[in-house]
Amino acid sequence: MTQPPHGRNPFSPRTPAAGALAAEAPAAETPAAEAPDALPAYYAALSGGPVCAICGAYPAVEATLRSHVGLVLLMSTHKEKSVRCRDCGLAAFRDAQEQTLKKGWWSAWSLVVGPLVLVTNLRVRDRALKLDAPRPGAPRPPLSAGRPLHRRPWAATLVVVPLLLVAMLLTVVLSSSDADGGDTRGISEAVVGDCLRNFGTESAPRVSPVDCADPEADYTLLVRLDGATSAEGCPSVAVATYAYPGPQPFVLCMIESGGVMFTPGMSP
Repeated sequence: MTQPPHGRNPFSPRTPAAGALAAEAPAAETPAAEAPDALPAYYAALSGGPVCAICGAYPAVEATLRSHVGLVLLMSTHKEKSVRCRDCGLAAFRDAQEQTLKKGWWSAWSLVVGPLVLVTNLRVRDRALKLDAPRPGAPRPPLSAGRPLHRRPWAATLVVVPLLLVAMLLTVVLSSSDADGGDTRGISEAVVGDCLRNFGTESAPRVSPVDCADPEADYTLLVRLDGATSAEGCPSVAVATYAYPGPQPFVLCMIESGGVMFTPGMSP
């Protein structure tokens, strides 16, 4: 196929008439007889179809790409509607996705808007990939799509940062669970001799059974008063009590972990 003069696009409003191309083209590079027919021959098969706004190649399709940036308290979404060939469309898609992936998370609303923008752009990529390769002989070479997004150096942060956020969330949830005193069904089944950990305060203990080898164990269960609602029946050696006011109330009388256990032969 005859190559058209570089930079000439018959669909550009600044493109001169076909006869003027021959007058402007340097005689040493483009023969006068060939220049007027080069671009018309290239675009002859279009029948009025669109051409890429970036390189002038065909086939091309019109599509809208978006990119999003979070600005802590604000956010910004950029929209660009253009006609692109397959290669230029894929390059523009990757640039828009990279912009959103890097900067589209830094505000509260961006956590919602950013993913929506990424998903919306996927439809543009699919439309571009359905096109045939740009026909040779376009006024300008198509853009290079560059590396796929997952192979770019910054892509590792897209895995590391979410993992750190999940780890932080799990830490908060587990800490909250500990602060709530663990499993109350476990404490309802506690028996004399069990080791207990205090998840509350000394004045208002909230305890849960733990392994006696656990260094976090605070108390040993000395006496259990089933049906009681107050600690009046606890031995005087008890250093802490726990009253469980459920449908079957009970009171736990505890000594410090590792202390001497009360037996029937000992005075309370």
